[in-house]
Amino acid sequence: MGATIGINTMLLFAFIFDIIWKEKIIAPENIKKFNLVYWIANGALFSFLLALVIAGFLKGHWKCIQHRFPFLQ
Repeated sequence: MGATIGINTMLLFAFIFDIIWKEKIIAPENIKKFNLVYWIANGALFSFLLALVIAGFLKGHWKCIQHRFPFLQ
């Protein structure tokens, strides 16, 4: 459920950014803020994707290479 909400929210943000950018709805003095928010959102998405890839790699390494059983120490 949370993933669906996150995906739909990012799709809505993408549509809003696209409409604002193409229709020139944003005031010229706010273009710097708009670009800053745009790049922060893209950077956050990239760091989230990178964290998921790293977590998946580490879990795969833990399960396949180290042959440990969960909750047994």
